[in-house]
Amino acid sequence: MLFILFAVFLVFGAIIRMVASHRHEDKQVTEVFSRLGRLGVTMGILGLMLFFFSFEEIPLLGARFWYLIWALGVGVWVALIVRYVVKVIPAERAAILARQEKEKYLPKPSR
Repeated sequence: MLFILFAVFLVFGAIIRMVASHRHEDKQVTEVFSRLGRLGVTMGILGLMLFFFSFEEIPLLGARFWYLIWALGVGVWVALIVRYVVKVIPAERAAILARQEKEKYLPKPSR
């Protein structure tokens, strides 16, 4: 069951990274997809390594506490992505709108 979970993380991370690399309309949405893709690929590879060490019964590297650390890492990473979506993106968009509003009244350089 763990192998399937880690493989799904890896596959979905790779798919999301490919989708993010082809999107160019909205920079913030592309960045969110890129972050989710990095999460999936990195944690998928680390999870598969943990599974391999557990399967081979390597005492320290195959210990069960690494799965807890892996899960905590996923939780923290997801929380950082959610914070980016909830706090940083609206602030960036507000700054862009304010800059556009200010530039509307400034003269354009002549060519």
